[in-house]
Amino acid sequence: MQRFLALGVLASEGLWQRLIATFLKAHMAKSSTVYVAIDRTGWGSYNLLMVSLIWRKRALPVAWIRLDKLGSTNHDEQTTVLSSALSYLADYTVVVLGDREFCSVDVARWLGEQNAYFCLRLKASTLIQTTDDSWCALSALGLTPGTQVFFNHVSVTKTKGFGEGRVAGKWKRRYRGFAPGCISTLR
Repeated sequence: MQRFLALGVLASEGLWQRLIATFLKAHMAKSSTVYVAIDRTGWGSYNLLMVSLIWRKRALPVAWIRLDKLGSTNHDEQTTVLSSALSYLADYTVVVLGDREFCSVDVARWLGEQNAYFCLRLKASTLIQTTDDSWCALSALGLTPGTQVFFNHVSVTKTKGFGEGRVAGKWKRRYRGFAPGCISTLR
């Protein structure tokens, strides 16, 4: 992939767009649900923001942009690459998966306006408001290895007002001494 990027022949507007369209037509029924992941990766001097189609436990690149900087991305860069990917997937129900870098109220609101569903990983310091009008940090939920929680119709973040959504939290059991935790917001 790095060699093709250096050549510049895999521009998402050209050959790659036709390849993805052909793949989708052959393997996905119209109006079916497709899962895409948004992620940023660095390969040497390349810093890419990529949206990939998840298919049979594999990630197939759908759209990407090369960033002229190192480090995390901003709202404009994220919505640019997502709008490109969503244009390819207009005939499908799209679920966007993202880690904590992409969990912003503005991106979540934008995805809702595009009629896309999303599951974005939240920081432990994120506040949620349950039905009793009290705000609680996700870190205070008391998740321990092997437990999970689910909240329906809660407000997420106090300052920007994400609005109502669902929050799921799961902390897998320990595997080789490590216990990964994950808390996500769902639309």
